[in-house]
Amino acid sequence: MFINTKLDGNEHNESPDRPKGYARYISQTQLNWLKKDLDATTLLTIIFCHQGIDNDSGGLENGTLLRYTFEQANQKAGRQKVILVLSGHHHQDYYNHINDIHYVQINSASYSWLGDDYKEIRYSAEVVKAKPNIKYTVPYKDPIWAMIEIEHNGKIKIRGKKSVFVGSSPEKLGVKMESYIYPIVPFISDRKLG
Repeated sequence: MFINTKLDGNEHNESPDRPKGYARYISQTQLNWLKKDLDATTLLTIIFCHQGIDNDSGGLENGTLLRYTFEQANQKAGRQKVILVLSGHHHQDYYNHINDIHYVQINSASYSWLGDDYKEIRYSAEVVKAKPNIKYTVPYKDPIWAMIEIEHNGKIKIRGKKSVFVGSSPEKLGVKMESYIYPIVPFISDRKLG
C-alpha cells in the first residue's frame, strides 16, 4: 500500500526578497500539514508537485526545505517512507537521486518552451493564428506520457512514451543546451529505480 501526497507549489511567498516571476512556494501552513501527514502514515509515500523540488533553477523557492522535510520523515521512521517525488514544470526528462529519495521530472505531454530567440513557424497560418505562442516552443508530433509501477517493496518502474519534434530540434535552432542543464527531448525515459 502507498499514500500519495499532492503539494500546491503555487503559493505566494510574501517575502520582499522573493525571486521575480510567478508564485512557486510552499507556505508554512502547507509545510506543517505535510509534516503532520508524513508523521501519521506508516505507508510508503509518493510526493507530487508541479514545480521541481530537486532543481534550484525555476523549481520551488523553498525546495531545499522540502527535501529536508522528506529526509527528516525518513529518518524519524527509521526507513524509506518518502520514496519518490514526481514533478513536471521544467518540461524536461531527468532524474536525480538525493539522499535515497528518487526525484523524477516527467516531461511535458506536448512541448518545451524556448522563447523568442528560437521561434520557428512549424504549422499552418491557421494554427499559428489560433495558437500564437506555439512558435516559441519545440512541440512534439505525438503526446507523451509515462506509466509508473511501484511494487510493494518500493521498486519503481517507469515506462515512458517517445515522440519526435515537429520542425527543427533545439540543437538545429542553435539552443545553448548547457544553459538548460538537462536535455530537451521529445520523450520520457524508461527507468528502473530502487
